[in-house]
Amino acid sequence: MTCRQYGARQGQKEDNPDHPIYRLFSTRTNTIRKHAERKKIDAETRAAALELAREYRDRALMERAYFLNSYAQDMELENIYAETKKRLS
Repeated sequence: MTCRQYGARQGQKEDNPDHPIYRLFSTRTNTIRKHAERKKIDAETRAAALELAREYRDRALMERAYFLNSYAQDMELENIYAETKKRLS
């Protein structure tokens, strides 16, 4: 990610916290955090799932077609955990 892209992302985040990308990202990361607190997932899975959610968020911010077509499906909790499991195996 270039400095310009990072700055744009930060500016957009500050300007519009109710943007659908950030709203869904926040919901998912809070759920992942709660699952870790309740010992439903371990710390390694939590870290990997949060990193994956960040990757999906960043891709959605940079690629409008991805945001419109696949972002919501990829951000479903079951999909995040399944992909995390694949990456950790």
